[in-house]
Amino acid sequence: MKKTLIALTLMASSVSFNAAAAGSIDAGDINFLLFYKGHSGLLIKHQYQIDPDNCGRRDYYILPDNHPHFSQIYALLLAAQTADKKVSFDIDGCLEGRPAITHVGLAKQ
Repeated sequence: MKKTLIALTLMASSVSFNAAAAGSIDAGDINFLLFYKGHSGLLIKHQYQIDPDNCGRRDYYILPDNHPHFSQIYALLLAAQTADKKVSFDIDGCLEGRPAITHVGLAKQ
């Protein structure tokens, strides 16, 4: 019984560690948008570059081109960059060694 309790505790802590790996990126400026041959998505340089899932690179985030809302998010990013508005991201996992964007938010300020 004691060994089972210890095993369950260890499994629960590893699950919460993995769930906590994803991160939210504070609202900030979009500094650069880049389509680059060989990448399967839009590369984005943001004011706040972090690597919450230890993907290995923190120079760009990537918005996968197979994201269900890719076109809408790309339009939102272009508008935000043009209007000098702040954008926030949720990151979950890696794609091509870069943090992958799952959600995008647009701040009024």
